Amino acid sequence: MQERGAYFCSAPTLAMRNLLVWWRVMHKFKIGERLFPARSVGFSVPDGAYVVVKRLPMRDGEFEYQIKSVTEPDERVVRESQLRSSPSGNKPGRRAAHS
Repeated sequence: MQERGAYFCSAPTLAMRNLLVWWRVMHKFKIGERLFPARSVGFSVPDGAYVVVKRLPMRDGEFEYQIKSVTEPDERVVRESQLRSSPSGNKPGRRAAHS
């Protein structure tokens, strides 16, 4: 008698791992969503609101987005980690620490 689940291999194949990554990994932001630049090191995007124009594939393990400023005609490509939902980058309901 086989143990329950014994027919699954213990080490997933590359195809199985890719499928798991595909199911678990999704873009964080939606097309049309209004976002703000994070204050990342070396990030040279002016402050202000931007709108997601296009969701791009992963590059070096991180999704990218094509964004457009709401006040300027230029579009830029940025990494997901370079964007925030709120202007200050704080999570809703949390206050920034004052120093």
